[in-house]
Amino acid sequence: MTGIDKSADFIEDAKARAAEAKLQIDFQAGDAEALPFPAASFDVARAERVLVYLPDPKQALQEMRRVTRPGGTVTVIEPDFGTNAINLADRALVRQVLDHECDANIPHGLLVRDLKGLMEDVGFKDIAIDTRIVIFTPDLAAAYFTETGKTAQTAGVITAEEFAQWASAIEDLRRRGRLFCSIGYYLFAARV
Repeated sequence: MTGIDKSADFIEDAKARAAEAKLQIDFQAGDAEALPFPAASFDVARAERVLVYLPDPKQALQEMRRVTRPGGTVTVIEPDFGTNAINLADRALVRQVLDHECDANIPHGLLVRDLKGLMEDVGFKDIAIDTRIVIFTPDLAAAYFTETGKTAQTAGVITAEEFAQWASAIEDLRRRGRLFCSIGYYLFAARV
C-alpha cells in the first residue's frame, strides 16, 4: 500500500498511526493532481476528503485513472458541505455561517453534486454512488462549528456580536448534551 499527501506533517501523522496499527504502508509526499507514479501502477486508488480542497479536482481524477490498471477500481469519498447541519435556534444565522463555509472556505464545497459527471468525463465506468450521514461527536462539533463561525466573522459575514451568540449557543448545547451536528458523505466507486 502507498499513501500520499502534500503535507509533511500529515505524512508523519499517518506514519505514526500506521505503525500503531501495525500496517505496512509506504507514505510519501505527493500532489494528487500530478501523482508521482507510472501509469497502471495500482489495482485500486482511493481518495477521501481530498478533491473538495484541490484547485482542479478533475485533474486529480484523471491522475487516479492514469495510475490505476485497466479493470481496477477507484473510490472517492467526499463530503457535501451544503448538507452541514447544526441545531442552533437562529436559523438565519446558521444559514449565513454554513453558506459561508460551503461557498468561501471550501474550494469545491458542493463537488459531489457534479462528481459522477466529472468521473464520466475522464473515462470511468460502472460508477456507483452510496451515501452516509456523519454525526459529529459533541466536542468535535463544538470545535469545528465554533471555528466556522469565527471564519465567518473574520470575513465580515457576521458581526462580532453574532459570533458571540453563535459560540455561546454551541457551548450551551454542548454543555447540556444537546448539540447535534451532521454532514452528508458520498462514496463514488468506479472501474477503469
